[in-house]
Amino acid sequence: HPDVYERGLINKSAKKTFTANVDLWSLGVTFYHVATGKLPFRPYEGRTNRFTMHEITSKKAPGIISGIQKEENGPIEWSDKLPEHTRLSQGLKEHIVKILANLLEPGMKFDDLFQAIENIKAMKIIHVYNAQSGTFHIIYANPEDNFARFQELVAIQTGVSARQQDLFYNNDTFKPSSMVNASTYPDTTEKKPILVLGGDSIPSEKICGQLELKKPKLHKSTSLESLDSDAVISKVVAKNVHYCLHNVKNLELSRILTLEAAENVITLLKRKARKYLDDAKAIESHCQSIVMKHHACLNGCNFEKEVMQLLGNDEDIPKEIVAELDILVRETDTFKKNMDKLQEAMATPMENLRTTAQTLLHDGELAKKWKDMNADEKPEN
Repeated sequence: HPDVYERGLINKSAKKTFTANVDLWSLGVTFYHVATGKLPFRPYEGRTNRFTMHEITSKKAPGIISGIQKEENGPIEWSDKLPEHTRLSQGLKEHIVKILANLLEPGMKFDDLFQAIENIKAMKIIHVYNAQSGTFHIIYANPEDNFARFQELVAIQTGVSARQQDLFYNNDTFKPSSMVNASTYPDTTEKKPILVLGGDSIPSEKICGQLELKKPKLHKSTSLESLDSDAVISKVVAKNVHYCLHNVKNLELSRILTLEAAENVITLLKRKARKYLDDAKAIESHCQSIVMKHHACLNGCNFEKEVMQLLGNDEDIPKEIVAELDILVRETDTFKKNMDKLQEAMATPMENLRTTAQTLLHDGELAKKWKDMNADEKPEN
């Protein structure tokens, strides 16, 4: 803590009182050290540079969790994030950074720290595998998060937008209702994650980007026999073996999950193709019925209503078929309107003709034929 540092190494005569914030600051420094393997505040030449150390710790801005001076009298490089090499999942990093930022500020209390830790413990941990990039991710979702929020969290880590995401789990599509929260999502593991497909194409060199596939450095052996030399060589060999084993396991798991994702996509495409075929047959049958009705010019037939009942709201119907049916509906509607106009136009001449017939024709054969032809009309008195 800057106050303790000042009292112990800068100005020993300074009269300062210390609170629990000193302990919380120490916890923040310890957490950072555990997460990264390095101290958060490092002046050039380390702790021996007392005045720069005090300047870094006392003048950092709110939210800053590290400050490093890489050259003598050089500038301080501030950061509000954990280093890239930190071996924590991206989802957990975000929550740890918030805790660190608060621990390194004077307003933090132990109750706040405990509550923040409890909040993390209560989160739903969801393992996700991006089949396109070959990368593993861990999503920390609040129990009350809905599916849209889950997709946002997936997009943040994978770079695949919610609109582009195709999610699979347990050999089926994963798309829970928006009314269902994350607490009810299935329990996932690294070996059984939710599979993510979609997004833009990825260069081959960036596939499996989480794996540092580098040639291990081997220690040069010497002709001298000593316990110290053997210990160093053994340590390097053990490190390289662990490194290779870790990467081989991840690559093998990536291979298995990528094949599983491909099988899920094939199954989904088969299912959709079968549905398209069934829909096409049904549409063809209905189209034939509609065309027959169109040619028959059945009075009072509402073609548009029948077609819309046929189409419904199924977005999977091919656009070409929808367009053709839409044209047919419009043509039928136009035809009906023209027939209605023709009937209206004929109403007056027919009335005049009927009046003339009643006037000129009496009880003859012509009058009888006229009555037979107009049996559905009521003759005037």
